[in-house]
Amino acid sequence: MGEEKLGCFGFIGLVVFIIVIALLRLPIRGEHVGYITAVDRGLFCTKVYVKTDLASSQEDVYSVSNSEDLVEELKEARDQKSNVKLTYRELQLSVCERDMTKLEILK
Repeated sequence: MGEEKLGCFGFIGLVVFIIVIALLRLPIRGEHVGYITAVDRGLFCTKVYVKTDLASSQEDVYSVSNSEDLVEELKEARDQKSNVKLTYRELQLSVCERDMTKLEILK
């Protein structure tokens, strides 16, 4: 009877472990409309700093892959102070925290 309880607790523990790992890996998705204030290239990804309003002191940071075309587009939007809409997903276990998936320059 002791081995049966141990097996039952082991199975429950395994199920809980799988659920926790699955929840940690679920991405959080969102959008941010604002202005790009800085673009910093890193080793694995480029960080993009965005403010909702240029006068605001709060700045959010997003990451993108080191694609030359995309980095140039981001820098151009920054230089022109274009209003942009970023679509992102936030990954829990990733080198790049908030991964920007889409850039839209608003007119």
